[in-house]
Amino acid sequence: MRANNAFLQYLGDKFYDQFCDKIEEFFRYHLGILEDKLPDAVRVEGAEVEDLDFKNIAIEDESGPKISFDVLVAPEIDAKALYRGDDYDEHEVNDIWLSVSCSAEIGREITNFRIQYIDELSKRGPSKKPLDGNLVPIVGRCDYDKEAEAILEKYDPEALDGSEKVNLKRITDGMKLNVIERKISEDGSIFGQVFFETSATEFFDPSTGCPRKEQVNANTVVVDRNSSSIFSLGSANITIAHEIVHAFYHRKAFEFARMLNKDLAFVQCQKRGGIKTAVPSQTTAWMEAQANAIAPHILMPKAAFKKKADELFEQYSHFPSSDLLDLVPTIINELALFFDVTIYSARKRLIELGYEIAVGACNWVDGEYVRTFEFKKGTLKPDETFTVSSKDLTANAFADPSLFTAFLSGRLVFAENHVCLDDPKFVTRAKTGVLVLTPYGRHHADECCVRFSCRLIGGGGDGGFATACYLCRQQNPELQFQIASSGVGSLLSSDNPKEEVEKYTKELRELMLVQAKPSLADSLKYLIDYRETDVKQLAADSGLSEKTIDRYLEKKRPEPDKRTVIAICRALKLYPKVSNVILEQAGISFIPNDPEDNALSLVLMMVDATPETINAFLMKQGYKPLSDQRE
Repeated sequence: MRANNAFLQYLGDKFYDQFCDKIEEFFRYHLGILEDKLPDAVRVEGAEVEDLDFKNIAIEDESGPKISFDVLVAPEIDAKALYRGDDYDEHEVNDIWLSVSCSAEIGREITNFRIQYIDELSKRGPSKKPLDGNLVPIVGRCDYDKEAEAILEKYDPEALDGSEKVNLKRITDGMKLNVIERKISEDGSIFGQVFFETSATEFFDPSTGCPRKEQVNANTVVVDRNSSSIFSLGSANITIAHEIVHAFYHRKAFEFARMLNKDLAFVQCQKRGGIKTAVPSQTTAWMEAQANAIAPHILMPKAAFKKKADELFEQYSHFPSSDLLDLVPTIINELALFFDVTIYSARKRLIELGYEIAVGACNWVDGEYVRTFEFKKGTLKPDETFTVSSKDLTANAFADPSLFTAFLSGRLVFAENHVCLDDPKFVTRAKTGVLVLTPYGRHHADECCVRFSCRLIGGGGDGGFATACYLCRQQNPELQFQIASSGVGSLLSSDNPKEEVEKYTKELRELMLVQAKPSLADSLKYLIDYRETDVKQLAADSGLSEKTIDRYLEKKRPEPDKRTVIAICRALKLYPKVSNVILEQAGISFIPNDPEDNALSLVLMMVDATPETINAFLMKQGYKPLSDQRE
């Protein structure tokens, strides 16, 4: 038995046997429910309750000492089933949820406890809105639109079908809420408040740099325009909508919490989640999650948003000589302007409503937007992306052996912040020399790009929220992400792996002869001859000047430069084992786990990338390029 609040725990402890008896009686008359779970059985002939999992409770006040409540129970049933051939078998069935409607009287203890009736429920919960033991609504993710529409239906119905834009003033006026703007806290840790009771409080006064006392009337929403929840991708409008959710859905929970804390007068929403001064913390975290989730659905109602989005996609699909991919950011921007939200809120809403083309749009990493791309529907999970920052690529290359070896063999390259197959079908070189996706590659990222999973360190938000924040231009510095590559093996294939291994082994054995060379200069001369190249070509491939390379060949460089030697190794397309010998001969070593040296180590493996691509890769991470000028 499991229960998630004190009242439910009390019911389970005191009336467990009554619940079992009534539920067994229910199944005696409703064996068809169990037969639906056992489709191969001829019929179910009996059922016993093995255990009860008390999920939740919805409580309603009645007159006098009486209360009524619906208990959400998941029973573990031992069902006896008959099969063809007169064979019997017993099965455990534990995926049925029941609503057990009860009544009782509250005094010094519970008296006159009665189980009135039992109904079957789906796992989405009861058809009417239940409250938990702390009077917080039980709302599933699939119900966010419905909950937002309930508010709009009552206070701003014209916005539901897009006839008018959502009017937050009309909603707050209808709810008799007064909205004021204040600097709530000096550090911006509080972004909004709802006052259910008139109370004296303190706000921060920027003009004096000190707190200032103020009397705030009941039913007042306070907004700090310089702060927003890190879980909202938000704006001031999102904050107001967030507080509207609290006022509409959480007033009873507040009243219940005030029974435990007589001084409680307002809900204070913290930037990092949770509600300050309210109890208990688990309940307030749930309230905040609901407000964060439902608020965007209020500002961007489903029907109205889809109607506007479809209009814009239809309009822009007829633009002559234009790739729709290049116009998706414009569509997102127009939606953001129309619904008065940020572009990332509009982008996330598009994705939620099935417009997967928005996944590849408005992605911001390494200080710039990535060109829009698309992929086969259903390729990415909500917590996955094809786009990764340079630093996260460096970290993953050393954590994922398959990614490491794929770069080592030159089968993968880094193009437009995607890890992509090195195939002219998918990548090409721009006029600047930097690798970019081909038009085909942009439209078929699923065929050529490595997936990366993304999650928030410390939790919070869903998977789609984590990737939205990771690729957001206004990414909150307080958020940290864990990025991990996946599906590298399935992306790569080899027609003749044995032949590749034999070729690699032979070439490595010949290249490793540099170990016997007396100096760095002698090794470099041997490698230049082995690759059948010359100083002029080596300079072009490395981004260095011929004069610089000549100094290394003529032993005129007393202290070899790490970046220069790495540039030469890359241009000679050396395997890391050979490069390590050259670096050792130059008196150069890498510091273990140093981020910059890890990036340089990865650069050694990116042998097919141009000098321009390598320099951009390093500079995006804040490091010096391998070659920043020609002498």
